[in-house]
Amino acid sequence: AVKDDVKDLRAAYSSSRGLGAHQLPLLKLLMCRGLYPQLAVSDEFNSSRKDSEQIFHTKHLQGVVLHPTSVYSNKPSLLHPEEEKCKGQDQGSEGNRCPQHQLLAYVSLLKTNKPYLLNCICVPALQTLLLLGRSLDTNADCSRVVVDGWLELVLSRPTEGTGLMTAIRRLREAWEQALTDCLERQGETDGEGGAGELAPGRANSRLRRELLDFLEAEMPYTLRRLTALEKQNLYVGPQVVMEMPALSGLSAGLAECRADPTKGGLKVTDYFTYNCLTDSQDLYSNCLRTFWSCPICDLYMPFTPLERMEHEMTCGAQERRESGLPPDFVEPAPPVPSALQVSYRCSVCEQDFLFTPTQVLRHKRQHASDAHVQKEGT
Repeated sequence: AVKDDVKDLRAAYSSSRGLGAHQLPLLKLLMCRGLYPQLAVSDEFNSSRKDSEQIFHTKHLQGVVLHPTSVYSNKPSLLHPEEEKCKGQDQGSEGNRCPQHQLLAYVSLLKTNKPYLLNCICVPALQTLLLLGRSLDTNADCSRVVVDGWLELVLSRPTEGTGLMTAIRRLREAWEQALTDCLERQGETDGEGGAGELAPGRANSRLRRELLDFLEAEMPYTLRRLTALEKQNLYVGPQVVMEMPALSGLSAGLAECRADPTKGGLKVTDYFTYNCLTDSQDLYSNCLRTFWSCPICDLYMPFTPLERMEHEMTCGAQERRESGLPPDFVEPAPPVPSALQVSYRCSVCEQDFLFTPTQVLRHKRQHASDAHVQKEGT
């Protein structure tokens, strides 16, 4: 039989009462990470239904309801966005654009005469899906994101898409690194026979602060389930993937990008596929550059969306490294390659370079001048 220690329960209750308003969102996010992908989304017509008739949908099962003993069943208003924060938001053709969409993370699904959700917790939709989603598929400007092939997020301000995906990549990498370091230190502690606490460290403190800032950020967006027909025609497919040789010279991160053989687009990470959705009106939109100023290094030049994300990742990593140095030490910023540079192999010296067209001509003239000098010398 399962037995609970009253002292342990009392201690857990006392410690939970001391949690601040900024700690609860992190605790919910950690719980959701353990439960993922057990998520349920509210039906789009729930606002017109009675509180006792609220319907939810999971990825593989539609029409589930809350168990009568659930706190959300007794108070369904907790599941709806705060009306005062959603007033004045744009009404899109695919749903309300609101920064307060919610999802239900559940522990188990009980099937009797109806399927019931048990032990639920309410979490913010955008932040949870982007931080925990196993597959993030975007269009050319990252304003539309499909998570795990069944939920669609559409930002009301498309210009925020690339910056949002950069922040997501940075947070996920830092979170994974923090978990890896924690497990390694725990293994070393267990091997030594000790049970000492693991110091959070400066990096973990920064990660908590950045996660909290992201969880509290508000950006209007729409959330909806994809229909079966939309799922069948979701991806552009491999036949329209465009080769972009200029990307290989930007950084090691972009050099590792490969075309996805099934979805199309570019596989940036194991969970992020760029520009693979069929809603792109222009097949060349991922190659078009627009001028953008980096808020970290003040670089102002034209970038494609993917180049901009990679530059932000590079600058962000450099900023984090500098934050760990003494205040009087300033590390020089790494050189940023020009967006006009392409791979060039010289047939004379048989070396590979990353040159602009002007640098290619200068290199050729240098070889011609060296040959002329060598000829005169003989």
